[in-house]
Amino acid sequence: AWTETSVAFSQLIHELQKERGMSSGFIASSGAKFTVELPAQRLRTDQAAAQLTARMAALSPSAKSLVDLSRSVLEETGDLPGLRSRIDAHSLSREYAVDQYSLKIWKMFDHLLSTMSVGHIGWIVRHQMSFVFFLYATEMSGQERALVTAMLASNDFGSVRMNAYHRIRAVEKASLDQFLQLGDERATATFKELMEQPFIAEAERIRRLVVAVGASGETPDIRLPSAEKWFGIATLRINAMDQFQRTL
Repeated sequence: AWTETSVAFSQLIHELQKERGMSSGFIASSGAKFTVELPAQRLRTDQAAAQLTARMAALSPSAKSLVDLSRSVLEETGDLPGLRSRIDAHSLSREYAVDQYSLKIWKMFDHLLSTMSVGHIGWIVRHQMSFVFFLYATEMSGQERALVTAMLASNDFGSVRMNAYHRIRAVEKASLDQFLQLGDERATATFKELMEQPFIAEAERIRRLVVAVGASGETPDIRLPSAEKWFGIATLRINAMDQFQRTL
């Protein structure tokens, strides 16, 4: 039952992460960017929540305690319409809106951790832990996508945002290191192959540009990619990570 609900939760997390990233760019650009993409993404988030509800309804009665816990966590998404309306009305700061999405996502992570097996079969717990650490890494990638999208949309590379960027990258690296330490040989080898894809190198190129501009503290005299281009490249990476985690 945990495996079935964790897959559905990870899909909902994935869609919430994309909605958060687009909302970040929408707010940072004062509504000039992601005006078409954001409503479509909200529908995908709602569909993922509906799929999770259906998955829980199909579980056997013996999983009632897990279903009850899962349902209480899912209710955290119930105030999404209100959050979305305030985003559309430009009545929220980017930071507040992003934090609200992140809070929902982290509560789902906490749920997955608290409902893991605690039996004596060590390899099961090890596998579950590697899965959760990979989810953490994906979440950090989602936060990075949202933050850099906002930087590029608003041309703001100030110290507050750069400090947040470096923190996010450090947590992502630590989570991936834990995954690689706990994951089995097949999974870690497949992940390393994934990291050789061309869009990984392109994302790294954009990161270096952003870090260079942030370190200079001056208006960039180089042509930076658009917020939409970065979002697309970062999404290719996160989508690949999402597809990979379904094989774990």
